[in-house]
Amino acid sequence: MYLSPSLFFLQIKVDIKRKYLKVIIENKTIIDGELEHEIKTDEATWSLEKGKSLCISLTKATEHWWKKLTEDEGKKLPRPNF
Repeated sequence: MYLSPSLFFLQIKVDIKRKYLKVIIENKTIIDGELEHEIKTDEATWSLEKGKSLCISLTKATEHWWKKLTEDEGKKLPRPNF
C-alpha cells in the first residue's frame, strides 16, 4: 500500500491476531476483518518502508489457497485519501 511520504509511523496502527487483521492509518480504518484462514502470529510483521509504503507480512498457519484476505473482502469500503 503506497502512502504519503510525510506519513509518520506513529500515525499507523496494525492489529494482527490469529484470524483477524486491522489497519488504521491517520485514524482511518483501511482493513478491519476476520482473515479467511489462520496465520502464525509470531511470524507476522509490518513495516513502513521509506515513508511511503506499508508492508504487512503474514505467514499461513496451514497450507490453504486463500481466495481473499478477509471474509469481508469485496464489500465496498470508503477509499481514504493519503
